Parts: sequence; structure tokens; C-alpha cells
Amino acid sequence: SLGLFISSFSRSKITASILTFGAIMILWFLGWVGDSFSNPDLRNLLRNLSLIEHYYNFGKGIIDSNDILYYISVIIFFLFLNHEVLSLTPYSTTSRGMGLKIRRREIIYSIIVFIIIFEINFLGFFHSRVWDITRGNRLSLSSQSIQILNKVNEPIEVMMFFTEETPGYFETRNVLEEFSRINPMIKLHIYDPDKEIEKAREYNIKVYGTTVFKQGSKIERTYHKNEMGLINVLFRFVIRERLKVYVLTGHGEHSITDLTNTGLNLFYRRFLEEGYDIEKLDINAINEIPGDATMLLISGSQKEFSEHAIKVIKDYFKTGGNLFLCIDPPPQPDHNWFLNEFGIKHGGDVIIDRQNSLYGISPMIPVIVSFSNHIITQNISDLILPLVSSFSFVDLPKNGENLDFNMYWLAKSSDSSWGEVNLNSQPAEDEKDNKGPLYVAIALEKYYEENKGYSKAVIVGDSDFITNGFINLSENVDFTGNSMNWLSNRDSLIYIRPREGEVGVLRMNPGQVSSIFILVVVLIPLIFILTAILVIFFRKRWRE
Repeated sequence: SLGLFISSFSRSKITASILTFGAIMILWFLGWVGDSFSNPDLRNLLRNLSLIEHYYNFGKGIIDSNDILYYISVIIFFLFLNHEVLSLTPYSTTSRGMGLKIRRREIIYSIIVFIIIFEINFLGFFHSRVWDITRGNRLSLSSQSIQILNKVNEPIEVMMFFTEETPGYFETRNVLEEFSRINPMIKLHIYDPDKEIEKAREYNIKVYGTTVFKQGSKIERTYHKNEMGLINVLFRFVIRERLKVYVLTGHGEHSITDLTNTGLNLFYRRFLEEGYDIEKLDINAINEIPGDATMLLISGSQKEFSEHAIKVIKDYFKTGGNLFLCIDPPPQPDHNWFLNEFGIKHGGDVIIDRQNSLYGISPMIPVIVSFSNHIITQNISDLILPLVSSFSFVDLPKNGENLDFNMYWLAKSSDSSWGEVNLNSQPAEDEKDNKGPLYVAIALEKYYEENKGYSKAVIVGDSDFITNGFINLSENVDFTGNSMNWLSNRDSLIYIRPREGEVGVLRMNPGQVSSIFILVVVLIPLIFILTAILVIFFRKRWRE
């Protein structure tokens, strides 16, 4: 449309093409010119007028109604101008643009059309819609990020100290612009440290790629350039109270300082950024759980608990404490001292699932795909629980105690699974085994009169899913975080978390692999062979 408009008042095709190219280049470079201005309003205006700025989203797999509206508006406006120019004089390849007498009416019409288009784009900016068509909505903010952004009710200034050559510039800018779009309380400023020297000195910027968050007198600096890192900084402005989590030690449990695949160091670092202070606690060295404990994590005990340790934990639970209990299959302790009180029976088995396990990996590492509608698991689609045992429910003990409590199953194995009881032989389903589907995760809450409140527990038949080797697989980290937020009464933060950049992995079970094999190796070649036979057969008949 721009080319048509320029061509309408130019006699030469070459001149029209050169002018069109130049005009497009001007619109193209406006965004880059805008980045050189320190005034954010002028910078944003020039960027919004740039052709290329509105193209970036399409190239990434994002469809923004603002971008569509921009291109439609440009097309309509220049087509209108083209019509007005052509209506002033008869079309002629030799007389185009000669002696045009632009009347007041055409000027007024053009101004009115421009104002209308401007107003439509202005309103569209505040009522835009965005569609992420990438695989798994990879470029959309996670629901947890959106929840945190919606909690910002006081202005926060976010300052990027980047040059365009700084690694991660565009990724960081895109994420922070999305933050600002969702909540206008977040004001984004982009500064070039080489040009804005005084501003860089004011915030003690020593490294390119530093992002500063400021709210009142509180200032946080970060070098993160992805959604997960940036939202965790913002999280510290929204959730000011940090909660204490004690990770039990003393019976061979996983350690938060262990960097190997069986350690909990990734768990420790991840949830430290989500507002939890996590410390080790030797149960054998204390007489009671510290009063600042929000929850107690027991993960992968290798030895039976002493009577002293059991009493300390039970006393803590009865006084409003919360317990995250991750129990491994035999021969590890089954923690029946806690389970029996709530009518829960440990299966003493290892779940085998040949149909819902990853191809090429042991069926003793099932993929769990059945979940209840509990708030912890309502948005979870799959978990990987290596060497997981099952739970069942039995009659409650008749000990006269008030056992009023709520029990919820969270996750269970598939119908094709079974709980292998004989762990000393080759896995094979028989009448002694526990039949699937089998419960693998349970939540409960009990009201204690003396405490005038509820104590909560989440019980999982596996402890490896939160270790360094497995926590970032599937949605294990989301299940872990949702469980912790439910236990600590942070229900509003139970959402799917942002992801680090990850390579897409195609997960297939043995049945799917067999189907692909039959299709590719058998059916498709057979179709070609039959087609060739038919072609030969009919060609012979035609010749006859």
C-alpha cells in the first residue's frame, strides 16, 4: 500500500521503487532509532511506529492483536491516500503527479482517517490479546508468573542496563515488556550503560546485562535473563514473608548440600527463590521441632526412627505442624507409625507399569498420568516417580481419639500397573501382587482441638522425584512446589511454574513405539509394494 501511494504521484517506476524502498527503510529503522533515546515515551512511540518491531512476535510464534492492528492500519491508511491522489487527476503513466491540486477536503479527510486509525490503535493497545502458537506455549508467561504479577499493587521500576549487543538483550526485554503489559504498575526503562553513565553510576552498575528492580527504597539486582529468574526477583517484592522449611536428617535422608543425582541441592536452590528458607535439622539432636517451622520434609529415610524421633515429630504435627513425607519402597522404612494413625497402609511394593513408562527405561519408573481434582494436582498432567510404592486405605484404629480429618488421593498409577511384592525375583504379575490402579500420593488435613487449627500432610510413595536427578523432569517441580504451597497455606501460588529453556523430548511408551514400528516398517512399505503390483497388473491388462 505504501508503494502504491508513492507510485500514484510519481511518473517514473524507478523513482517510485527507490522512494518506496527508502520509506520502508525509515519505518524499519524507527525502532532502532527509538532505542537511542533516554525518554521512555519517545522511545516507545518510535518503536510502535516501526515495521520490524511488530514483526518480531510473528517470527517467534506469538500473534499479538496490536501487531495485526498495526499492519492493517498502515495498509488502510496508505490505500486511502492512494485513492485520494488518484481521484485528483485522471490516471496516466505520463501525467501522474503533475499539477496535482490538493484541495482542503482531501486534507481534512486524510486527517480524520489518520485520527480514527490512531484512536483505534490506541484503544487496541490497552485491550490487546496475545496468542502463543509455539509448542507447549513456550513463550507465554506461566500461570504462576501471571499470578505473581497480578499481586503487584504498588509501582515497581525495572531498569535494564544493556546494550543491544549484550547477550540476552531481546529475551530479557521481551519478558519484562510482557510483565509491564500484564500489570502497568511495572514500569520498564532501558538504559545503555555507555550512554547513560550517570544512571549506571547511580545504581552501581558494573556489569553489562544487569537488571534493577526498585520499589521505594528497596532495590534488587539480577543477572537473570529468562522468565524464571526475573519472576523470582519480583516474587521477593510481592511475598515479603519467608517461610521456614526444615529438611530432616539423622536417618540417611537425602541432603540439601549433596550435588550428586541423589541430593536435594536443586530443590534447595529452587525453593529458596520462592520464599522459603530451607535448613537441615538433625532429629536426633533435638527435643522439639523449632517454633518457626512451617513444614518438615522427610525424604528417603534409610533407617527406622527411634521412639524419641517419632514422639518429636508427632508432637510437632499435633501442634499445627505440616509434614511432607516421601517414603521409598522396601527395604526402606515404611513410616507406619504415622500412616496407621490415619488408616493408611503402605503397600510394601514397587509399582511396575509396562504401558506407561518411558521407552528404553525400566517399567519400574512409571509415568503417572492420573490425578485428582485437588488444588495440588488440578493442573498437573504427568509425573515421573522412579521406584514408587503404593498406598491403600484400611479401617481407622479405634483408640478413642478424635480422628476427624479430610483425606484426598492426589495421584494413582494406570490400570495396566501392578505393585510387585516379591522384590527378590524377576517382575511378573501374580495373585500376590497389588492390582492397579494404585494410589501413589495422598494429602490429608486434620483438625486438632487443642491447637484450634488444621495440620496438613502430603505423603508420596517415592523420594527420588525431588532429587537432583529427577526434579526437573516432567512436572515434578510443579507437584513439589504445589504441595509445599498447600502445606504452608499459600494456595494462591499453586500454579504451573516458568521453565528454563529446554530441549523438547518426545516421550513414548512401548505400545506407541510398537505402533510406529508397524506403521513405518510394515504398513507403509506394504502399501508401496501393493501399489506397484497393481500398477504392473493394470498396465499389462491395458496392453492386452
